[in-house]
Amino acid sequence: MEARIRKLLERFEKVEELLGSSEVLADREQYRALTQEHFYLSQVKEKWERCAKLQKQLEENRALVREEKDPEFLAVIREDIAQLEAAYQSEHLQLETLLVPPDPMVGDPVLRKIVGSNPLRSVSGAHLSRAARQPQYHCGTSSRDRRR
Repeated sequence: MEARIRKLLERFEKVEELLGSSEVLADREQYRALTQEHFYLSQVKEKWERCAKLQKQLEENRALVREEKDPEFLAVIREDIAQLEAAYQSEHLQLETLLVPPDPMVGDPVLRKIVGSNPLRSVSGAHLSRAARQPQYHCGTSSRDRRR
């Protein structure tokens, strides 16, 4: 995972350079694509740096636990370690989630057309009957049963 993040951080620097070039600024489509990539890569960078900072704090606190003799201060350090571990786990999970490749079908205009089409049409395009389109509620008794 670390090697992949290093590659993404290198790409982040390259994208920042590209965003500053006049050729990219002149090409709206390329500029749009690079700004979207920059946004994603900046999120990865932020989470990576946060994880590294938390990991460093954990290592420092664990070293303090090995050296410290005062029981009250040890309790404070251990409590801090527990909070740091929880924060690290949360940040690391968010980082892993960011590293999941995006769905290539998201944003596809064909998919949006299918999803946005009328769900009451069959594959052949024929409409379902009116009765089939009405929601069916079965709660145990019908209004006819309650009138009796």
